[in-house]
Amino acid sequence: MLKQFSISLNDPPYNLYLHSSPLRAGILPGYHWHVELFPRLSRIAGFETGTDVFINTVVPEEAASFIRSQESVLTKGGS
Repeated sequence: MLKQFSISLNDPPYNLYLHSSPLRAGILPGYHWHVELFPRLSRIAGFETGTDVFINTVVPEEAASFIRSQESVLTKGGS
């Protein structure tokens, strides 16, 4: 996946997020430990910084089309 990001997105920097349950909360069934990796494709602006609400600038159809177009890179030995 990282190689595909590197090839498709011109080797972007990444943010890595480690999610866990709240400290000293005990066992919470709704929480699970996981890691998320996000390529940094744009800058965070004032709205995002001030509200902690992030705007997705890519419509889902456009993102899906881009991902489908990149699948051929993996099948042609892009690994």
